[in-house]
Amino acid sequence: MSELEGKVALVTGASGGIGAAVAARLHETGASIGLLSRRGDDLGLERGLGVRCDVRDRGQVERATAELVERFGRLDIAVANAGVGAYGPFLELDPEQLEAMIDVNLKGVLYTAAAALPHLIDSGAGDFVSLASVAGVRAFPRRGRLQRLEVRAGRLHARARPRAPRARRPGHVDLPRRRAHPVCHRQRPRGGRPRARVDADA
Repeated sequence: MSELEGKVALVTGASGGIGAAVAARLHETGASIGLLSRRGDDLGLERGLGVRCDVRDRGQVERATAELVERFGRLDIAVANAGVGAYGPFLELDPEQLEAMIDVNLKGVLYTAAAALPHLIDSGAGDFVSLASVAGVRAFPRRGRLQRLEVRAGRLHARARPRAPRARRPGHVDLPRRRAHPVCHRQRPRGGRPRARVDADA
């Protein structure tokens, strides 16, 4: 019997990057997966349900979560992965970029928690996992725009969860659209592991 056989998981930002990898791994270990993303891709997973969902919209998150529970009958794991980032000097911050980061990185986590927690509590042993960049606790050049937002989402989530929180801070994600970005490449220390997550699909 697989480790998570019979369990049901929800992953936001699941169409690529970290979200897709997390969804695939959960599926490998036996779980059925709800893959929430703006594209709604199920990644070809046998027990996967792709649902179009923009985490900036609380109603969409609630409906997507309800659709997942209706399909599989329960929810045991929720992974709030969707995130966006911006690069450049803080004093040049575009207000639209700020709003996007607040809406996705902060509100998106809280909307996901609000929709998922009642079902996780009903399961008797639910887990809520939020992902945030190491940039939230460590300064990097030209990353002032999103440093504070990254860590705040994790802390608010920790306070909201009745059980011990599980916070994860992954490293750099080598997404195709970021490979040519000069700032991303400067984040990589010579001869060492990459330092920071770039961003994940929302």
